[in-house]
Amino acid sequence: MNYRFLVVIGASLFMFGCLGSTSPPPSTPAAEEKIKEGKVDEAASQVPAAEFATPSQVSARSAGDFRQTVDRSLRSIEQNPRNFDAYMDLGKAYRQLNQNKEAERAFENASLVKPNAVEPMLELAETHSLLGHHLKAVAVYQDLLKHEPKNAGLKNSLSIAYRKNKDFRSAEDLVREILNTDKTNIYAINNLGLIYYDSKRYQLAELTFQKGKKINPKTAETYNNLGLTYLAMDMPRNAINEFRRATELNPSLVSARMNLANIYLKAGNYPKAIQLYEEVLRTDPLNIPANQNLGVAYLTTGEVAKARQAFSTNAGTDPNNGAALFNLGLLYQNNLQDPETALKYFQRFVAVERLNLAKDHEVFGYIKQLQSMPKRPKVVPTPQPTPAAAVQKAPERKAQP
Repeated sequence: MNYRFLVVIGASLFMFGCLGSTSPPPSTPAAEEKIKEGKVDEAASQVPAAEFATPSQVSARSAGDFRQTVDRSLRSIEQNPRNFDAYMDLGKAYRQLNQNKEAERAFENASLVKPNAVEPMLELAETHSLLGHHLKAVAVYQDLLKHEPKNAGLKNSLSIAYRKNKDFRSAEDLVREILNTDKTNIYAINNLGLIYYDSKRYQLAELTFQKGKKINPKTAETYNNLGLTYLAMDMPRNAINEFRRATELNPSLVSARMNLANIYLKAGNYPKAIQLYEEVLRTDPLNIPANQNLGVAYLTTGEVAKARQAFSTNAGTDPNNGAALFNLGLLYQNNLQDPETALKYFQRFVAVERLNLAKDHEVFGYIKQLQSMPKRPKVVPTPQPTPAAAVQKAPERKAQP
């Protein structure tokens, strides 16, 4: 049977902006606070394009830690429905768990409790973008800019939202407005380079990122973005050099390490890819693309148990992760010869992805074949003596005269 595993390979763009307060109401976070953006684009793997946050530094916390935060916050909100901090903690925990719709509602509630607070609005705008609601993000940033029209950080964030919505002209106009005032603004320079990158003007993107390196040679994100540009220009050796330099400047920059790992995975260097994905997961244990690709690399090298663990981790972190469900179905069908469990995962995959699946998607063929197979008879195991009982049984002794 022909089959393939879904693997998430693509560009991990990294973008950030600075926020600084320039007028009293409302107050903003401290100057130079960074807004970060990570991106996974559609690749030959046939995985649908997805947006997800890739922070440069993520504490090594497990899904269980964030679920505890969710439970604690919900209890606090039940006791006090106007608990602003509880809503904020709830939204951030949900987002770490990739439950972005729930995060969106939490930040909306936080903004209702404190209508003039900037923090929930910024978090809400970022969550809108993660859900693909870029016009909603645009509206939030536009509203904030009414209060602080000279805030370069907010302008840059609005430009990023325009860029994600493929309104490249509006995005570029805003960035140039920032650079007219501050030609060395590394955040705006990176954003301009990404505007060129997203609009496939790769030579301009390369020149822009090279300029950024000269202005601030220690900004790891610039090297990462230049590496992506070289990949698009079919210059993989140059790309690898830039990604390596990015990881040297900032060892916890997840996106650069992911990009390196993806290159090695596509090239068939599975041991090196596995090493890099494991490094990513030590920094960011809930990184779904890293776990996904790690599982594929493990499976390709015959490590079926480790592959199952990687896919299962993703399915546990995000029960609606279609790629994890599909891969688990394939693994149980082809590697573990467990058709009943395979069928359950394929059916869950269809339930999750039903609005995105073509009528001739291969999963329907798998389901039809598995449903036509006779069920395996249940085997009742023969009771065996426990090891403890065997050890405790004393040998018989003959009576002594």
